[in-house]
Amino acid sequence: ALEVARAITHESNRADALSGLTPHLPQIIPEALEVAREVTDKSMRAYPLSTLAPHLPENLLPEVLQMAQAIQSEYHRAYAFSGLIKNSNFSLQDDVSLWQEFLHTLACSDRQSFLRDLVHLSPTIICLGGKEALAAIVEAVQDVSRWWP
Repeated sequence: ALEVARAITHESNRADALSGLTPHLPQIIPEALEVAREVTDKSMRAYPLSTLAPHLPENLLPEVLQMAQAIQSEYHRAYAFSGLIKNSNFSLQDDVSLWQEFLHTLACSDRQSFLRDLVHLSPTIICLGGKEALAAIVEAVQDVSRWWP
């Protein structure tokens, strides 16, 4: 599978394929990240970044964050951010402006994606606002789901 992925000539497809292999072959993370860097369309770069981000070591997270922040399309940036928040080494708790950027961007996602991301944001929500904040968010989500099923 690795050789097939490496042989793909279209850059974003090769980046997607290599990124998809990283959970099973962590030794190819540097190669997959390099190929993702080479994707010239920054919006298309969101897909391999989202797949790679949950598996990256802590030292590579700042670079991937910068690459994600450079994506102009909020939809695609949200996709990349979604991968970052799934990495246990990534934290939004110490940077309020970054937290605000993530919330604003992730709010551009569809409801299903946002709710899936909300699970990964829960530790930060509790840290910044306490369990009461998380309870209020759950109540708001339930209200919105009743009003607009």
